[in-house]
Amino acid sequence: MVTAPIDTSTLSKYTVNDSATADLLTDGEIRSLLESSAHQTTVSCAQAQSDVDLFFRMLHSAYCAYYYFGQDKFETAEKNVKEWVAQFSTVNVSDLERKIADELSFARDAHAIFGAAPDESSTRYEYFYVKDLRLYKGEDGYYKLDNGERWYLKTISDARVTVELTLMDDGELVYAPVLLVPRTEVKSCIIAYQNEAGKTRSETVSWTESQAYSGFQTRPDVKSFQAKGIQYISVRSFMGEYGIDLQDFINSGKEAQTAKAIIFDLRGNHGGNDGYGQSWMRSFIGKEARYTVAVGNRYSKLRAAAWNEGEGLAGQFVRYEQTGTFLPNDIPIIVLVDDGCASSGESMLSFLKTMDNTIVIGTNSGGYQLCGNNISVTLPNTGIYAYFGVSLTFPFVMENVDRKGYDPDVWCSADTSLEAVLNMMVRYNVTDQAAADKVAEKAIVKYENVTLKYGDAAVRPGETCGSGQGEYVLYPMLDGKVITDYTYTMSSNGVLTHSRAADDGIKVQVVGGGYETITVTVHGVDYRFRWFSDASSSAIGEIPKGDLTLGFIGSTVKPGERFGAWKWMYDIDVLVGGQKVTDFTYTVEKDGILYHQKTRDGRIAVTVIGNGETPFIIHYNGEDYPFIWVTEGFDGDVCVPEDPENFTLEWLGIDIYPGASFGSWEGSYRLIPMLDGKPITNFTYTNADKSVIRDRLLDDGTVEVTVVGDGHAKLTFTVNGKDYSFYWAAFTP
Repeated sequence: MVTAPIDTSTLSKYTVNDSATADLLTDGEIRSLLESSAHQTTVSCAQAQSDVDLFFRMLHSAYCAYYYFGQDKFETAEKNVKEWVAQFSTVNVSDLERKIADELSFARDAHAIFGAAPDESSTRYEYFYVKDLRLYKGEDGYYKLDNGERWYLKTISDARVTVELTLMDDGELVYAPVLLVPRTEVKSCIIAYQNEAGKTRSETVSWTESQAYSGFQTRPDVKSFQAKGIQYISVRSFMGEYGIDLQDFINSGKEAQTAKAIIFDLRGNHGGNDGYGQSWMRSFIGKEARYTVAVGNRYSKLRAAAWNEGEGLAGQFVRYEQTGTFLPNDIPIIVLVDDGCASSGESMLSFLKTMDNTIVIGTNSGGYQLCGNNISVTLPNTGIYAYFGVSLTFPFVMENVDRKGYDPDVWCSADTSLEAVLNMMVRYNVTDQAAADKVAEKAIVKYENVTLKYGDAAVRPGETCGSGQGEYVLYPMLDGKVITDYTYTMSSNGVLTHSRAADDGIKVQVVGGGYETITVTVHGVDYRFRWFSDASSSAIGEIPKGDLTLGFIGSTVKPGERFGAWKWMYDIDVLVGGQKVTDFTYTVEKDGILYHQKTRDGRIAVTVIGNGETPFIIHYNGEDYPFIWVTEGFDGDVCVPEDPENFTLEWLGIDIYPGASFGSWEGSYRLIPMLDGKPITNFTYTNADKSVIRDRLLDDGTVEVTVVGDGHAKLTFTVNGKDYSFYWAAFTP
């Protein structure tokens, strides 16, 4: 599955290039979709009709699965919604949301929100099993034991039921019936048996629905430890706001290299950023994972506005596919999965499957794969929210697994799968009971309702609080009441001095800038909180009045706020009253975190080159507007000199900045080296990956590249003795 080529013969039907769709939305309509509009209770018929018309034109122009699910279905849905709206002089917005969701129920896209949240009871697959039923495999088929007598399975009345390898709670590997269907489709089932004497009997099955992991899931819950060679690793989220915790997760890959076996717990991992999973792979095995996948990336003017991209590809899909590589690995890895493992959690699952000696135990995963890289919008009149993807993705096969997910290798109810795996490892002599008990004790944690009182606020574990100056007393609380039976530790980053206060609170004094992690231990369980101090940022003082903000990957950043990303290159717009302005200057105080330039079209291009934070100050109309850029978890390979000049490449009329990934999957192109916006010829360059692109220097001083293979090519240009790297991305169908 990992390495088999994918049959993409139907991909062209789903990824239709139509330049006419590029102009389905006006610039004003795009701005109205990306600006947050208040949710209304009722609107006029004309306002509702206007929003419905805009909504379906938006999907036609930008939604990656528009042609996959069928243009005719969307047009029928639009007709039905408009006819429904026309009945009313005043339209209830909640009813309109439900009508839109009902009409688009054919679009089985687990990431998408079209109006109201969909009712998934009839489409989301659940794992059902027969409690305590154990089947064994003999020469004459599957049988169960009844007082030592073999009763062979003859028939199952429901053809959807299969017999699969199953792990019981006591650790025994057996075979058992598996029913994987939506809840609404569970029906009566009869299993017929026959003993060796030819006697038959039938039993009506009583199905039990598997329960998902029920642990604490509002933070990554990163754990990594070894017990007698058994490495346990858990991670419940890949969301970027948990960068510090996720750096611990990445580091666990290196720790796991010494293990004799790994339990990798992905239950409840609701996703986030695939980059953390790939970073773990590099940490553990030294390579990124590569599995078979076909992708169609849809470009539109809406996408360009949301992500500060150029509009040159609007109306087009860029298609690519890759065939996977199977990686040698000698350390057995048991992956625990439930149907709460979704999106980037499933990407991590797929990464792990690319390694030998990996087995998946649990239930089907969540099934959040078809559409990724989502855009959020609100309709201007009604305030109806929509969320949809621009990247159509088919991992392994050209099949939609949304709301069904991937099957495990061994089935097991997810809420008890860790205990069952530990029992299995003891039963089959992989480890001893003492080691299993130690893993269970440290991994199976019962979290309580612990918060940290900071002023009048109750801060939850994983959240950030704090100030850049002053003295405070923090009070650990359990179920809303201050407690004294706790211990605590500080990460000692030079941000706070601390002591136990006379009233048993935690007395802290701000002495520096940055983050401090406060770990409070209650009843043997650790709860981590983060204090942030901007004391090191002299620019963050009184913020001037005005409506200047930054536009950053579809979000609005206000003065004094912290923003940023952990990797790659971004364009930042300076906005006044929501409109882009270009007559500004800016300063970034600390080097080594960002490579930055003001672009020819009046944006700020930044490339992440290191970890840390820095004041980011916009100077406009005689006032200084301070922001703070933060990078946590950077592990990229971006080559930008310490004292860079204004060097760029021009490609298809677009400025490409050092560190950026750009390119196409086929064809030949000219790259124009530019210094301070003007073409130059006094440079040299190297192409590190000639199997991906072929290059040649032309007489006019430009560089011609021709795509010849799959993958990334690193181009490094040397100008005035300084190196600048760029990354060409090529994936040929």
